[in-house]
Amino acid sequence: MAGYYTDAASDYSEDCAIYIPKVLDRFEVTGTMIFEDVFHTEMNLNADQCAALCHDWNDKEVTCQSFNYCPAHAKKLSICQLSKYYPSHDADVKLVHSDTCQNYQRSEQSLIDQQKNNAITRSTHIGTIFGSIVLFAAAGLIFGALVAIVTTKFYYSKKNDPSDSYNRHTFSWDKQLNE
Repeated sequence: MAGYYTDAASDYSEDCAIYIPKVLDRFEVTGTMIFEDVFHTEMNLNADQCAALCHDWNDKEVTCQSFNYCPAHAKKLSICQLSKYYPSHDADVKLVHSDTCQNYQRSEQSLIDQQKNNAITRSTHIGTIFGSIVLFAAAGLIFGALVAIVTTKFYYSKKNDPSDSYNRHTFSWDKQLNE
């Protein structure tokens, strides 16, 4: 996951630009009280990269709800720490004061969007997928059988047409004679 938004495993190129989703506006600053318990840390990111990393973190065990961001200053690199906690909802989690870092949490609208996405993801489980496959296969078989039946009936009705039979038996070749 780290390779998508960081420069940890990247080489600089003048003719290559990397798109970073602009999702910082989906987070709100909660202040300088930051979470001590984090599940992932990245160095040398800007705030937009850190927000994109948190926003797109997709792990079955943990979902990123907030992040601590400490900007670079002096010779220190910036620090991005992802947390599964939501400051205004998880009151029992230990927070510490920081002079340089800030905590960002998902905005209420972002939480609603995330819950909708999780509901959609949960509803598309293997049974739904298998049922859809069986439904389309059955529909294809029925359609194929109907086309075969209609084609066969049309062909045999043309073959047994009496006028066609008469024309076939009355036709003959004659040799043209020059007079």
